[in-house]
Amino acid sequence: HVVRALAKRGYRIRVACRRPDLAGHVQPLGNVGQIQPVQANVRVRWSVDRAVQGADHVVNLVAILHQTGRQKFGAVHGAVDRPA
Repeated sequence: HVVRALAKRGYRIRVACRRPDLAGHVQPLGNVGQIQPVQANVRVRWSVDRAVQGADHVVNLVAILHQTGRQKFGAVHGAVDRPA
């Protein structure tokens, strides 16, 4: 819903995800080239830095479907630092 709403307003959007090869479903939500899946993992700071480099705005929609092992809601959200 967020990606579609931003696309309708004309924004160029990078969707950070662990597996961009599995995120092709977001691209048809906008015009050709408007939405780009990029690889990032909230537990790997440099990958997040790379994903948001040059961005004017960042929307954090980090989520997990089920808590298992290290994938606990608090741990995943705690892994995301605010940019300096």
